[in-house]
Amino acid sequence: MSIEELKSQRHRRLYQLWLRWKGDKHVPQKSQIDPLEIGAEALPYLAILEAVNGGGDYRYRLVGTALVYAIDKDFTGETIEGFFGRHDELFVLEGYEQARTSQLPLLDVGDFRDKSREFISYQRLILPFELDGETQIFLACFDFDQIGFPSFIG
Repeated sequence: MSIEELKSQRHRRLYQLWLRWKGDKHVPQKSQIDPLEIGAEALPYLAILEAVNGGGDYRYRLVGTALVYAIDKDFTGETIEGFFGRHDELFVLEGYEQARTSQLPLLDVGDFRDKSREFISYQRLILPFELDGETQIFLACFDFDQIGFPSFIG
């Protein structure tokens, strides 16, 4: 992935941080995730996930306020399979599994489906991190195509 492929400023900045954090390693350590460096503009659009069952599923450890707003539900603590009805499970699982096995960032697009609203399209940047010698933590940054999100800064 090159920085030029990233249209979102939020994604560009986060990808640059990830590259700096990893240095000459394959992936950075989870302990290197620094909310102060990430910044208040990006934090609401982030989710942190952890691989469970050897990558068979992923648990949302942290869900930013912009994601909660987009979905109209705080799904912190749920797994992707447990969150089955809200988005295309297979597509979401495949993205995290690809980032886990390749140990490389992944940029993809998708839709959140919600019964009370229309589809909300997004771009998702998945950044892998190591914990206990394995790539099992993922920082996912979302950039929504929908207009009219409230400000989540401040």
